[in-house]
Amino acid sequence: MGRDYSFTPPTHDEYEYVGFKKSTTDEPPSGEIQQRPPPSLNYDGSFEKYTLFMYYKKKDGEECPPGETCEPTTTPQDPTCTDPAPAQTIIGKVDDPSVSAVIKADSRGSEKFDVLQGIPTSESLYGNVKAKEYLYQNTFTQMKGVCTYEVKVKKKYELEWDPKKDVPNANGEGTHEESDIQHDTEEKEYLYTVQRPYSYWKIDNLEVYDIKNATLNNYAWDTVTINPAGYTSPVYSTAQDGNFYPPDQPGDQTAPSEKKTGGKTKPVVPNEQGAFQGLAEQAVAKVEVENDSLMFNSQTIMNNQRTQENGPTPLQIPQPQMIHDNVLYSPGHVISTSKTNKSSQPSTGDIYYNLMSGNINGGANKSFTIGGINPVTVHTPVVIYASTSDDKEHNQKTMPAVSRNATILDRPFTIYMPTSGQHRNIPGYGNRDYAKYVREKQVQFPFDVYTADKSRFIPKNTWVSIPVMQTSTTFFLPVWVDEGFYDVQFRTIAENAPANYATESQANLNLAHHVATDVVPVDVIGRLYDFHVTDIADYNWEKVFRTQSGSANPTGISYWVGQKTIDGDSRGNKEIFTLPIRPGSHPLQGYKNVSVKTGYHFKFDFKTKGNMCATCFAITG
Repeated sequence: MGRDYSFTPPTHDEYEYVGFKKSTTDEPPSGEIQQRPPPSLNYDGSFEKYTLFMYYKKKDGEECPPGETCEPTTTPQDPTCTDPAPAQTIIGKVDDPSVSAVIKADSRGSEKFDVLQGIPTSESLYGNVKAKEYLYQNTFTQMKGVCTYEVKVKKKYELEWDPKKDVPNANGEGTHEESDIQHDTEEKEYLYTVQRPYSYWKIDNLEVYDIKNATLNNYAWDTVTINPAGYTSPVYSTAQDGNFYPPDQPGDQTAPSEKKTGGKTKPVVPNEQGAFQGLAEQAVAKVEVENDSLMFNSQTIMNNQRTQENGPTPLQIPQPQMIHDNVLYSPGHVISTSKTNKSSQPSTGDIYYNLMSGNINGGANKSFTIGGINPVTVHTPVVIYASTSDDKEHNQKTMPAVSRNATILDRPFTIYMPTSGQHRNIPGYGNRDYAKYVREKQVQFPFDVYTADKSRFIPKNTWVSIPVMQTSTTFFLPVWVDEGFYDVQFRTIAENAPANYATESQANLNLAHHVATDVVPVDVIGRLYDFHVTDIADYNWEKVFRTQSGSANPTGISYWVGQKTIDGDSRGNKEIFTLPIRPGSHPLQGYKNVSVKTGYHFKFDFKTKGNMCATCFAITG
């Protein structure tokens, strides 16, 4: 289509060109001879058949009779075919993968964390990419041309005429006419032009791309490459054998003979050049054609079966579907503890398609940027809701300090450092145990302490590490610590804390902070203990405390506050030797109902732990 064709009248030694007739229908050309060279033809596809008759006259100078056609040369030329030329094209293309991706917390479908709000280190992420299963582009071109044949048609004419003859009369006088029938046979040849158009389809361009892999980038995991799993590339095959196959040149054709009867003269054989075009057309078969071949995923896209005249129009390559969820899916990517807390870190990605083998005329591997991937916030949570034991049982203060736990000199005390507690109210956080994310938890005392078994001395203001999974730890308070109010410091350090970290009270709700801290106020308290009466000046009690009357030597008997020592162990004294001294306290016979008279002095003794470091500290009586 769109190609120019020109027609040059053939030459002959005995004939010269007169003119032409043409037709663009299935009917032979009709009408008057156009006495000029045939015009060139620019084929626009608006008709299927073009017939051209060229007319000649003999070079002896005789003109064709008016209204009659002159005989053309009757020597058929060899068939000629125009080169196939491009006509219409079919273009198909899918070069947009419609790709998208997400980075989320494992496991898919039951994500524990919302990565937009926060996910801790040591937790894992998955990447999931969706895209079209393949890409392609193609150009199918229809090739058209025309084959031209010259066909000779012969026709035999049986001629009969009666010129009469003069025959003498029987009487010898004169003559008369009698029939003298003459016969002759004459054969005429006619030359016809027959055109046979053809068209077939060829593959000018074919590119098919399958998925190679995808990459996803984010601060939380750097770069992850996801190779396809459970993925089947498209299967296609081609053959570029498209061609046309002209029919053989037909032999001479013979029209039915015809008897022509004249009068006295031999009848003239008419010129029937326009009568046998149909016979010539029937003699020439149609051009056979074959398309190129394309099979795609077991579907015939371009059929190469040999057909007559026109190859079948090819189909479109099937549209690619989106891959299923597991093709480009990669779970279990643990966030490294080297990643400090950062908010809304952007994500990028690319998907890669490989040009498959068997491409025709071009193509190269392709990559596409994946837009719209969600950001990820890394936030490793820690909490510290610390406390200490309150030794109320051994707190001898008459007015215990408000909001301060009693810590008694020369006694053990316990600290509590749980890893659980309230954090942010977002998925995966809340009120729970955060031990998984703790690198270290520590306590600092503003006074000297010992470990519980006194095997290790810990100077004041020293940070002491406590095993992460150990909730409570017992220490021993030395007797030399000054009594008073103190604040015990606690801290829990996240596993991803940098060297220069910031802190936040009880929970690092702000992701700029990597350490949770707490302060517990305590009251360090001494003790007064082992109070006992060692002597009474009342003579009724002399033999209780003295070895004999008038002696200064003590018996060693004392009246104690109870029967237990400072820490509750049994002292060994009998109940009779406990305070207060009252009737029944005298151990000697005959003194059971004796009490201590007023006005007599008595001696006593007691011990203290701690120091009285202020003027207000005193013993009064």
